[in-house]
Amino acid sequence: MEDEDFVNFESGHFLELAKLLYNDVNDSEYKSALERTIITRIYYAVFLFLREWMKEENYGHLLKNNGEDHSIIPKFIYNNGPCDFQTNHDIANNFKDLKRLRRQCDYFLELPSPGTDESKKWIRLSTRDAILTAEFIINNFSF
Repeated sequence: MEDEDFVNFESGHFLELAKLLYNDVNDSEYKSALERTIITRIYYAVFLFLREWMKEENYGHLLKNNGEDHSIIPKFIYNNGPCDFQTNHDIANNFKDLKRLRRQCDYFLELPSPGTDESKKWIRLSTRDAILTAEFIINNFSF
């Protein structure tokens, strides 16, 4: 990628891309690959949005700028989000669900065996519901 391709990128572009891909998902022979791609873009749209919100609100010093941020962000929102207590908890929990769903899409080729620990933690969320979840999270914040 060229340097100029990084300029003016917004996290919302990932969500818009996910929606565009979602519109074509049922007509594709690559439905599973497309759905997995959509989920990862949804997750990163929300992750990047929340990370930038923390920076805008002067909480960027709490971030490590590495993989730990994926755990720091929901903990921070849970305790210090911009909404009421219940909404902050819903946002943090929804974010964690999207994170687990992204992990499933990236690392598992098959469903886990019934009764296993992984099966008990498995997130069953449709692609459309994942889009709605992302919109719920983002719509509860403002810059």
